Amino acid sequence: MNERELLMIPGPTNVDPAVLRALSKAVKSHTSPEFAEIFKDALNNLKKVFMTEGEVFVVAGSGTLALEMAIANIIEPGEKVLNTVSGFFGQYFVELSKVHGAVPTLLEVPWGKSIKPDQVKEALEEADYKAVTVTHVETSTGVINPIEEIGEIVKKHSDAFYIVDTVCSLGGVEVRVDDWDIDVCVSGSQKCIGMPPGLALVSISNEVLSFLETRKSPVHFWYGNLKNWLPVMREPSKYFATPPVNLIYALSEALRLLLHEGLEKRFRRHHILAEAFKAAMDALNLELVADRECGADTVTAIR
Repeated sequence: MNERELLMIPGPTNVDPAVLRALSKAVKSHTSPEFAEIFKDALNNLKKVFMTEGEVFVVAGSGTLALEMAIANIIEPGEKVLNTVSGFFGQYFVELSKVHGAVPTLLEVPWGKSIKPDQVKEALEEADYKAVTVTHVETSTGVINPIEEIGEIVKKHSDAFYIVDTVCSLGGVEVRVDDWDIDVCVSGSQKCIGMPPGLALVSISNEVLSFLETRKSPVHFWYGNLKNWLPVMREPSKYFATPPVNLIYALSEALRLLLHEGLEKRFRRHHILAEAFKAAMDALNLELVADRECGADTVTAIR
């Protein structure tokens, strides 16, 4: 425990000493068979955390890179995007949509409130959209949005791609990419995964893979082009850009620890601790930002 300092911020979170030790291992060649096996094992375990049979991507960069990869690969200039916004980080999708030539429509709720599925349904009835974006857990407010129910609405009432930001939820609360029809699920390494910052994590559906082959315009993001990374993710000994070797070591160890605990046990632990912490804030007469019915288990915001 002497190796650890208590961090009480949304992320980076505390990192297990075993993960920190993995970072200090000797650097291997990024195209060596030994490193390829470590990377491949990490990718397979990441699929278990995303709960997907689809393709997953691990790229050097922050969670914000993962958000931009989602928008850049899905959006073509002039297309409409429905951006749901329930706090500061939901706005990132709006700015990224503008940068990549989309026409964003905002579905915004007051801070502390969650996005309601019926609000999404009403918006989808008013226009056709190429994509719908949702922030699962809004770090700035401690709100969790009902991504399962919103996903049902998106698939039932539109042909839009469903893009979900799980930077502050993946590995800490339930995220079922395949069961919930999430087309692009994005995350980062420094929160519930339990390792240092530096990795953008992305999963994509088969529908997205098919779309990438039929895009009418090129992806205006060379480093973030999913097609450039796909051969590497399928066979990690291949090369597109140099991976962060030691961060992959850390990811492999962090995912091993996560899956050893078990996803359901991990979700339950987060819930118990969140409820205890909120009860303590009540006892101190401190006001929570998020309404009780939409408070997240992975981060609590206090006024």
